[in-house]
Amino acid sequence: MWLDYVHLHFFGKDTRSSFYVCPENLKKAHDRYVSKKQEIQRRAELAALRSQIEANQKEYEKKKKRFFGILISDGDITISSLDSVEEFMIEGDALGHCLFTNEYFKKDDSLILSAKKDNQRLETVEVSLKSMEVLQSRGAHNKNTRYHDKIVSLVKDNMSAISDRARKPKKERAVA
Repeated sequence: MWLDYVHLHFFGKDTRSSFYVCPENLKKAHDRYVSKKQEIQRRAELAALRSQIEANQKEYEKKKKRFFGILISDGDITISSLDSVEEFMIEGDALGHCLFTNEYFKKDDSLILSAKKDNQRLETVEVSLKSMEVLQSRGAHNKNTRYHDKIVSLVKDNMSAISDRARKPKKERAVA
């Protein structure tokens, strides 16, 4: 613990000072500096993540903007497009799958939708923009929910809303 603690140079502390090298309560001092360092590292990671999201967002908008705002509902389940890279991160984190980490927002041939019931995430749906088929629909930890068949059927029944947007440039489309 002491060896970990004496890495005070990270904080610009004088490692020749007995005040820092021999604290009254080593565990307390160690834990305080570990917490400080973890917080600094978390902030740096978040800044890098924000930067990555912003850079990817511009490219994502170029490729998928015409699909933004898609909304499919049967009154019970609502399925909508993921319109930002940040939404991929939130969806992936909430459902415990690789949607963000495997960069599904970079897939040219896929449209990603989020199925919800009462504002609770149920499943993430991937649609092929080439074949206009549901490639996969997965709930928490890549498992199907009890609504799986209903979600897949709802997307299939409304595939024309997606295919219309895939064919027509945004300027020619009516607002959905």
